[in-house]
Amino acid sequence: MYVVEHRRLQKKPLERCLEDGDFLCTLSEIPPLEPLVPSSTAYLAGAIFTDGYIEVKPTRGRVIFLQKNSPEKEAFVDAVEDAFESEFGVGFSRGIRHSVSELDGRRIESTGYYLTCRRRAPALALAKIWNALPNWVLGLDRESVLEFLGGVIDGDGSFHNNRIQIYAGDETMLQGVVLACLRLGILPQVTKNRNISNVQIVEKIDELLRYTRRVKGKERRRTHGAKLFSVKALFEDIAEEVNYMGRTKEGVERNLLFDVEKIRRDILPLCSEEIRKQIEELFMSPLRTYRFRLVEEENETVVYNFEVEAGDELDKNFIVFTDRYTPVIVSNSHASVVARGLGKPAVVGCEALKIDTEERLFRVGDITVREGDVITINGTTGDVILGEAPLIEPRMSDELRKLLEWADSFKKLQNWANADYPRDARIAREFGAQGIGLCRTEHMFFEKERLPLVREMILARTREERMKPLEKLQRIQKEDFKEILRVMNGLPVVIRLLDPPLHEFLPRYEELLQEVIMRRMSGEKPEELEAAESLLKRVEEMREANPMLGLRGCRLGITHPEINEMQVRAIFEAACELKKEGMDPKPEIMIPLVGHVNELKIVRGQLEKVAREVMERYGVEVPYKFGTMIEVPRAALTADEIAEYAEFFSFGTNDLTQMTYAYSRDDAEGKFLFKYIEEGILEFDPFQTLDQRGVGKLMKIAVELGRKTRPDLKIGICGEHGGDPASIEFCHHLGLNYVSCSPFRIPVARIAAARVALKPSETEKMKYL
Repeated sequence: MYVVEHRRLQKKPLERCLEDGDFLCTLSEIPPLEPLVPSSTAYLAGAIFTDGYIEVKPTRGRVIFLQKNSPEKEAFVDAVEDAFESEFGVGFSRGIRHSVSELDGRRIESTGYYLTCRRRAPALALAKIWNALPNWVLGLDRESVLEFLGGVIDGDGSFHNNRIQIYAGDETMLQGVVLACLRLGILPQVTKNRNISNVQIVEKIDELLRYTRRVKGKERRRTHGAKLFSVKALFEDIAEEVNYMGRTKEGVERNLLFDVEKIRRDILPLCSEEIRKQIEELFMSPLRTYRFRLVEEENETVVYNFEVEAGDELDKNFIVFTDRYTPVIVSNSHASVVARGLGKPAVVGCEALKIDTEERLFRVGDITVREGDVITINGTTGDVILGEAPLIEPRMSDELRKLLEWADSFKKLQNWANADYPRDARIAREFGAQGIGLCRTEHMFFEKERLPLVREMILARTREERMKPLEKLQRIQKEDFKEILRVMNGLPVVIRLLDPPLHEFLPRYEELLQEVIMRRMSGEKPEELEAAESLLKRVEEMREANPMLGLRGCRLGITHPEINEMQVRAIFEAACELKKEGMDPKPEIMIPLVGHVNELKIVRGQLEKVAREVMERYGVEVPYKFGTMIEVPRAALTADEIAEYAEFFSFGTNDLTQMTYAYSRDDAEGKFLFKYIEEGILEFDPFQTLDQRGVGKLMKIAVELGRKTRPDLKIGICGEHGGDPASIEFCHHLGLNYVSCSPFRIPVARIAAARVALKPSETEKMKYL
């Protein structure tokens, strides 16, 4: 990686950067694809791609542009119409659609512009731009990039609180917007909320707003700039000489970032001429420095890669985009190295390979491979095989296995795994998991063939209507549980009953609303409009102001007991069938989000009856436990009462941290947690490492109270903290029985558990002093 040390760019291995607390170098500007070309379609493309629809068929095409009928939108609509006619020589058919409907007893009236062109040529031209949007943006001249962003901002953007915000619901659109910003020397901030990305721009706002027709505003002077550098990287060796009001040394010691203008104003006047020159060279470049941290669990990461041509070896580098589209400079690296770090096979340097982006295919000699064709990649040999070759799962080496066996002989904590599918359980067992600490049943519900049944169950108005899809789901879930229990034969498997609010399984309200509006305005297919309106009404009924604290977890089991009963029946049928096969299944049923003992008392009572009924029907006895997840602070504080009805506790440390801090994890990590750590408000990210003084104190109370009521109470954790070495050490001292983490973190967790067991106590240390 590239870092700045003593005002100079230095190459440094990533592991060392992490150890030393370095800041990585990122860029506010990336090189274009030469030659640059102007595009008269740029503003129109930005507007249509955000607020329109393109359809291309073999013999016909259609472009639709929709916009609310309001005075502030008129200039925008006029601009899109003029640009379309100027570019394609044909105009839109302009109409105003007025629709009236009823939703939840309320009369809803909507009026909007409905612009349509049913010519294939314009639709095809715009579709070609869309299909190659990132490359198209990289090849535009500066004026056209500004026009494109102007259309995007007018279509799906806003200006508020001295920043421009653009909402992108499509990954292609997000890539185009980010690359357009970087072409202009703007480093945008991207946050994600479910399927929508929010691109925030705080630079060059006045210039951007000169190209908009709808969104207007005036940029105010900012207290803090957007271009930041590490104080340590610039001044560590000369902090005493340039210690402006004591702040320079403080910045070095606390490893803070300072705004460029603040450094220029306060610290540069204290520097020698040579040092000022070195620092100004950095400031005049597109470089910036960003704090970074290790993300342990990444299931899938897309990497975009551009090589920078240069004669100087120090300048010959690559730009690699993170999953939030932050461009990071990487030295002596390319896609193969990045892919290897992610555990993904890659073959690079294929000079004979020719890519046709418009036709969406590539050729190697006489061989053509189209988008959607299956190929097999061997990242070790460099072979690329047509079709799907037989594969084997990777296995641990004998040396690693021996090391982990040594670790197991010392550790006191057991290492369990979080596994939602049989394939995860197999990996967990291969890596030495001693049980499954969390099997999240809702993940099974999201699979394509099951989701329609789940939605049918949710949308049912009566219990009788709900039972039909529940019976089908029960058969499916039984097979899921049976396979997981089979894989983990003889080891405990903690299965958490349905936890998330039901509306998460339904289409998003905003998307449904947009669909209903478009169908009303088009006037086409009234029967499909009626179905969409009916679904929208039901989703509206189920919406909650704060779903995280709403109807979910054990509350679902009380209001809709048939859902929990279906899951428990499936668990015990699976276990009983395995028992009859001579196996030793050990299911443990976890009731989530308990905050009051009476919730657990009621739900456990309901489910005990189901368990007994199934075992009597099969004529076998299966060892089982009922327990709860401690994720609500009140549950930790009343753990003595809850332990009367729970045979095990599992700390859900992710939600317990959210509720203790009153942080929404998605919002905190995207909006202010970085600032809190930078300013020294927090020492670390509490979602990565357990907060021992706050969340840890609640855990300590729960352990003491729970074991006072039930001395043999089994206690573990199942959040992401179960794979963090510092958190594992705390759990060891707290006297937990196990920690549970993702399967691939098990080897690290086993070594961490052994390390803390071998670590001498303070009393033992005193013997040698």
